[in-house]
Amino acid sequence: MILCIVRKGIWTIHADSSLLKDLDGLDKHEKNKILKLLSTIADGDRNPQQLPDDRCHQIDAGKKLWQFRIGNIRIPWFYDEGKIVVCSHVFIKKCQKTPQSEILRATKLKQEYFFHKKNGSLLIKGETE
Repeated sequence: MILCIVRKGIWTIHADSSLLKDLDGLDKHEKNKILKLLSTIADGDRNPQQLPDDRCHQIDAGKKLWQFRIGNIRIPWFYDEGKIVVCSHVFIKKCQKTPQSEILRATKLKQEYFFHKKNGSLLIKGETE
């Protein structure tokens, strides 16, 4: 299930329900930093991929996947039309390259998301303003 977690400004941030479970595993300070970053992105008037490399960078050009960076915390994401960013999950990066398993997890969500969107079965719940 996809959740709308931030809708303000010109960007809308959606997330897989597993992202919220991942956030629950973090301490309050880390969780607040992530929510603040996502809120800032939604408020912004520029494309999230234009953030500095220490905040966002592409992890798979062929699959058009990016990740947000907050210290050693990473959030893989992709675009949908209409200024929508879909965040996959949260993980703690422990090595220099993004692990292939994390890229595959985000890729699987992206495929499922667009499959359900195409078939009219995409369910998006909730909004915060």
